[in-house]
Amino acid sequence: MKRVSSYLILSLLLLFIASQLSYAEPKDPVHKMDTGFQDEGPFAMLPLMMPWDMGPMGGLPELRHLHRMHLQSINLDEKQKEALKEIENSFTKELIRKRADEQIAEVELRELLDKDTIDFNAVETKLKQVATIKTETQLIFIKSIEKMKTKLTPEQREILKKIRSMDPRMGPPMKREMMRDEIKMLPSSAEKRN
Repeated sequence: MKRVSSYLILSLLLLFIASQLSYAEPKDPVHKMDTGFQDEGPFAMLPLMMPWDMGPMGGLPELRHLHRMHLQSINLDEKQKEALKEIENSFTKELIRKRADEQIAEVELRELLDKDTIDFNAVETKLKQVATIKTETQLIFIKSIEKMKTKLTPEQREILKKIRSMDPRMGPPMKREMMRDEIKMLPSSAEKRN
């Protein structure tokens, strides 16, 4: 009897521990998960990831860097800011649509894979659909970059090129500081006209 009660207590203890672990907060809870979007600024809805490095929400590095590396350093005028805002809005709408299409296709793929017998033709078709959507999303990114570039002057594109060449994860801090100083020293388009 003593042995049975020991097993019963041990079993209850293990059950209690297991139930507590099931209520533990996941490593990346949904409410804390990075959506891939910035929180503020004129390009607040722009995602942060590379299109070919699609995280949960993916994104566009050139647009992110354009915002993050200080839009004011390329001396945008009001007309340019407005044009870039229009591109951003169009880009964001298209991105949301494509992401929704991709998520739906992935749910449908999961449904196909959850069946007892898998229809490989249907799975292959669905995988191709997901790949097509991802390709279309990347093309949206590339087209948005090109549209933005057309709104910049040659001087601004040169500054942007220098900003994009600065990768904060690469090179010693001293070199990064020198590049920042070099960018600050580039004359604005208004100064060149005078």
